[in-house]
Amino acid sequence: MKLTKVLLTSVPFSALNNNRFSFCGMNSKGILFLLLCCIPLLSSCGKEKEEVPPPLKTIEIPETITGLYVGELPCDDCKKKQVKVELDSLGQASIEETFIQDSVLKVSSKASYVDSGEVIVLTFNDSPKKWTFKKQNKLSLVYLDLSGKPYYMDSGIPYQILKILNKPKQ
Repeated sequence: MKLTKVLLTSVPFSALNNNRFSFCGMNSKGILFLLLCCIPLLSSCGKEKEEVPPPLKTIEIPETITGLYVGELPCDDCKKKQVKVELDSLGQASIEETFIQDSVLKVSSKASYVDSGEVIVLTFNDSPKKWTFKKQNKLSLVYLDLSGKPYYMDSGIPYQILKILNKPKQ
């Protein structure tokens, strides 16, 4: 591109328009055509060959229900409630609820859980509160209402918590 600019700027524009300029028997239109054809060749000279990235590692999805889950659950008296639930292999759960209103409030709780195959019930240790989830797949738990049906957001998507496969280091 720089070479083209140098060649074109070294020749007066009026000479190109009046066909008074010639080089090796070619008129100005022929030279301009030749230069325009050479631009793609000159611009591709300095490019390096793109490297293909290595293939991604396969992530194994654990068969057990244990692990860290995060998501959003319904909240009657706040704008949003985000939850982080960690289920251990002994039937115990650590829960962190973040209530978002005009301010942010975090509440940590302990609970026990029962896995009955398709449904998981979390019972809080310090209150009569219970959460019921249906296993949607190995990576998602859908929040159920009191009648056992999925509780839906205004957008039509069910409230759910998703399993985090690589737990962040703290």
